[in-house]
Amino acid sequence: MKYLLTIISAVLFCIVSINAADNKNLMENPGAETWVSPKKYPVKRFHLKNNGKLPIGWGAYGGGGKAVWGISTTEAHSGKSCVYLKFLDWLNRKGKKSILAALLLGTGNGYTPGLGIPANPNTHYRFSFWMKGQFPMLSVRVMYWDNKGKRRFIGVTGLRKNGQGVRRFGKSVMLTPNPNVWEQYGGCFTTPENIKSMVIMITLSWGKPALLETGQAIYIDDAKVEEIKNGGM
Repeated sequence: MKYLLTIISAVLFCIVSINAADNKNLMENPGAETWVSPKKYPVKRFHLKNNGKLPIGWGAYGGGGKAVWGISTTEAHSGKSCVYLKFLDWLNRKGKKSILAALLLGTGNGYTPGLGIPANPNTHYRFSFWMKGQFPMLSVRVMYWDNKGKRRFIGVTGLRKNGQGVRRFGKSVMLTPNPNVWEQYGGCFTTPENIKSMVIMITLSWGKPALLETGQAIYIDDAKVEEIKNGGM
């Protein structure tokens, strides 16, 4: 019952506002205004291509298919730049096409433990970001590493888009970005006992070629990850 009440409280809190608190932003470089070369980025190996301009505090994950990520200076919600992920080509396995690629709120490649955002156990967190783009569907969930270096996942609760609910599917929340207008998304989650660090994954996982075209992209800017303190939920 206590766990159920905690989940209900989390959902209600996110419904009220994704901007209500003014706690410290745990995202380094949240506006993606600074970047480094791949040689200076903390991770040397990615399963995606990059454009040579990698934002510290952000990351990317590749699990199949081809995509490219990095800094865009042609799009921005605020400032002069943002982070983008562009679809290039499918993974073709026995005639079935698919793509699995993600932008990460937090430094890393989704494989190397010890990076991302340091996290406290049994703690409520809230995140938000601004996005626009052409991908037909994205999912949002939390990837984390436990105290043994094993990668695990957390579902998010109460994810909102400009005050409106979005569709859930298992541990992920499904959403479709607006191709023409920047929109804000945000949600909450609670960490487990064994967490050490985490990233928020904004993932393209798709297998319907008719709805995804080469060159389509998403752009993300002005991200925030914060701990909800003093029983704020």
